[in-house]
Amino acid sequence: MKKVLTLIVTAMLAVIFAVGMTACGKKDAYKAVEMKGVSPESYGFAVKKGENANILAACNKVIASEGFGAIVDELVEYYTVVYGEEKPEALSFNLPDLSDNTAGTLKVGTEAGFAPFEFASNSYGIDGVAGLDVAIMMFVAEELNYKLQIVDMSFDSLPAALTSGQIDIIAAGFTNNAERAEKMDFSANYFTSKQYIVCANDASYETVEDLKGLKIAVQLGTTGDFLISDEIDDGALKGSGAECVQYKSITLAMSALKKGDIDVIVVDELPAKTLVK
Repeated sequence: MKKVLTLIVTAMLAVIFAVGMTACGKKDAYKAVEMKGVSPESYGFAVKKGENANILAACNKVIASEGFGAIVDELVEYYTVVYGEEKPEALSFNLPDLSDNTAGTLKVGTEAGFAPFEFASNSYGIDGVAGLDVAIMMFVAEELNYKLQIVDMSFDSLPAALTSGQIDIIAAGFTNNAERAEKMDFSANYFTSKQYIVCANDASYETVEDLKGLKIAVQLGTTGDFLISDEIDDGALKGSGAECVQYKSITLAMSALKKGDIDVIVVDELPAKTLVK
């Protein structure tokens, strides 16, 4: 009897161990794949058409400053590590201290669900919204002698908030395209990105055509949303049965992918990579 009980306990422990290992490896069950055949996009900071020329000038001055590219690379690495809830190495430079600035307040609209560009954190000296875009806006505010106010809202609400004056500038991994440029003024481009497909590790998707018949998650109002919607309306996915499923944030999309509600996510490169880390 003891031998039987030992065998039963051993078998139960093996099952528990296997389940635990599966749960631990759950994040590794997904990958981020560059979407072939889609042109890269460029991010810029946007202000209301014909207004806030001083803010735009400060943005362009920061972007054109010596060593800006290296600073961006270091900030991307730093905030990627923080988002992964690990301790980052100290930055080689200091972020501006805006506490004594007196000329005004820069109201920055963003959506804190797009790491490493912007995300909410309470770790490693961060208390609130942080990321690459927020850090760059700190340098812009320093140029203006302004304090900084981060206004977190849904991504698709940002253009209306800018038009109404609720915010002064959009800093949210915001693609500079012709349609938006008709309604807003953009800074110089500060980052180039590509579209990626987030999917199960055993899937083989690389192009738009590969997504025929699938439920494709996107973040509402983003380049991925426009791309997939256009392809379904009048492109490679037309009549294929593919469905564009819009979410307010990519974290919600990732939850849906894990639950099996959708098949893939189409999103920008760095946020895609943070989802599967």
